[in-house]
Amino acid sequence: MSLPHHKIGLITGLTALMFFSSCAVRNATSIDKENSTLTPNRVEVHLTPDNLVYLGEVSFDVDYRIYLGFIRHIDSINSIPYNRRESIRVALSGPTGLNLPPVLEQASYKLYEKYPDADYYIINRNTRFTRHMFMGMFIHQEATVKAFKIKYSH
Repeated sequence: MSLPHHKIGLITGLTALMFFSSCAVRNATSIDKENSTLTPNRVEVHLTPDNLVYLGEVSFDVDYRIYLGFIRHIDSINSIPYNRRESIRVALSGPTGLNLPPVLEQASYKLYEKYPDADYYIINRNTRFTRHMFMGMFIHQEATVKAFKIKYSH
């Protein structure tokens, strides 16, 4: 029992039509002129060194070991023996962030303790000393960060 040739052509044509129409993409963008605002989507603030007050700089460090490439054991943070149960964490965030390595972020609380009113931070120095051991390595990381406050003109 076979279908006539015109029915096979009709079924094939409809299948192809459905296949190609299902892949169509329609982009429609409409702007609601009554409810749109004139405020910009992006605001830029241009700072110069004259707009910043230098507060000082802070150095912090972390000593840790890595075994087998993925097991990390922290020995000390800011030259204080590390205790997981009593760790202090600070999330320093902003438009760009500090971009510190995750291990050094744990030591950045020292920056907040010394300059809690700072508005802007710049990493002055970020160093990493590595000593290779059998199936692991000992790492000492330290960073020096400068703290600034923005001058507001009234």
